[in-house]
Amino acid sequence: MIPLEAVPLYQPNSYPDRYWTAQRNTTEWSVFMRELTHAGNAISELMLQNVAKTLPGANVCKFRIYFLSVCILIRGILKQVCLTHTDYSPISSHIQNYI
Repeated sequence: MIPLEAVPLYQPNSYPDRYWTAQRNTTEWSVFMRELTHAGNAISELMLQNVAKTLPGANVCKFRIYFLSVCILIRGILKQVCLTHTDYSPISSHIQNYI
């Protein structure tokens, strides 16, 4: 599962929008979504390990979409920081080699 706690609807500092207009505890929602995605990913990994044992000769691979999504989000944030903050020019030029 992707990091749902990073989606604007479930962020701790979210606000009412056209999808959800009722008041809610946004911090609780964010924590719940984080727990839900981590639990779902852990269960999926265990299920994949168990099914691999029942398929002799099969190659099984797992793709960590949560990790990929977090890397994409971080890369976007780093790129914004490097392009907008000239105070860190030695650091930003080093980071831009990896972005």
